[in-house]
Amino acid sequence: AGNPVTLSGRIENCGPAPLTSAPPFPVRLAYRWFRHGTREVVLEGDRTTLPSALFPRQDVAVRVELRPPATPGLYGVSVTLVQEQIAWFDDIHRSNGCERSIVVTPHGPTNVDFHSPQS
Repeated sequence: AGNPVTLSGRIENCGPAPLTSAPPFPVRLAYRWFRHGTREVVLEGDRTTLPSALFPRQDVAVRVELRPPATPGLYGVSVTLVQEQIAWFDDIHRSNGCERSIVVTPHGPTNVDFHSPQS
């Protein structure tokens, strides 16, 4: 349903260990689309490699290309980090991601509202 949308933002490492996209368990910027109002995953999006190692209390500018689901409708989307084969950071705590409600039209996604993750 439409073309991808590129988002720009910043991520900060609030933890005690460096984050890196190096093997064996790389940390990458990622996103998931959910059925609106639920945590039921509809589509797991592409991964984006971190531009460099991210040390504690360090932040970095990032860009992510969101590819919308094929079926138009109202969805939730969460942009977060994922450590491959370990965990999605927003599954550990919802504040580790940025969530939005999005309407996907035949021409692409449109922003409905921005809200902070629930604790």
